[in-house]
Amino acid sequence: RQVVNPGANGDARADVKTGIFRLANSTSTDAITLADVEAICYVVDDQTVAKTSNSSARPVAGTIFDVDDQGVWVKIT
Repeated sequence: RQVVNPGANGDARADVKTGIFRLANSTSTDAITLADVEAICYVVDDQTVAKTSNSSARPVAGTIFDVDDQGVWVKIT
């Protein structure tokens, strides 16, 4: 479900699920590797996470739990 906030920061609220979820890995120099496990990762879009915040343009997604051929496992709390 998508939430669009037409007002000021904090005016809209959304329900979120907590747990560990698989998301797609970013590409190139922003790709997440096993060396990044336990680091923070950042939202690229509705299904992709990246290693960096892109100069604070991306919000925090969660903590990297694992990385495998299927994607990045992210702990969202």
